Amino acid sequence: VVSAMAVMLEALQADNEVVERELDYHRAHHRQIAHTVGELLRSLDERVAEWRRQADRHLQVPLRTVLAAFERMVESTDQDTLQDFLEAFKGHAPDLAAAVQASAYTTGAAVQSVARLSDEFRRSIHHVRGESLMRAEEALSHRDVHAQRVAGAFASYAHTSAPASPGREGSARPDVRST
Repeated sequence: VVSAMAVMLEALQADNEVVERELDYHRAHHRQIAHTVGELLRSLDERVAEWRRQADRHLQVPLRTVLAAFERMVESTDQDTLQDFLEAFKGHAPDLAAAVQASAYTTGAAVQSVARLSDEFRRSIHHVRGESLMRAEEALSHRDVHAQRVAGAFASYAHTSAPASPGREGSARPDVRST
């Protein structure tokens, strides 16, 4: 009985190890996802902040100046307001062109950052999944060995504590066995 209980306890400990390994896998998976999402959000925040700086410097200020000159030109259709509008537009054309270029660069850089993080995330998930499958196979193998040991211990216990053989049923002598 004691040896069967010891084997059973060992089997339960093996099951506990399997559960702990599975929990470790899920913790590692969660940490990887949290890290990747955090990196993605930081990258996006950086790109948005850069875009806003570029937009303010290269787009909003020049556009306000050009639009103010345009509004003056619409109100007064004389030659001087037309000339002011054209000069404002000409003077801020490089800033407007830079804003368009920066917008294309920022978008391209953001796409590259997301693609890089996506590839890194996929690689890490494949790695964690591979480790998990390997650990699961090891744990199942370990569990099968323990299950066989438990079955063997119970079979041995059942054999030693089986009722007396049929030829001894009518015997007046009690069945004395050591356990």
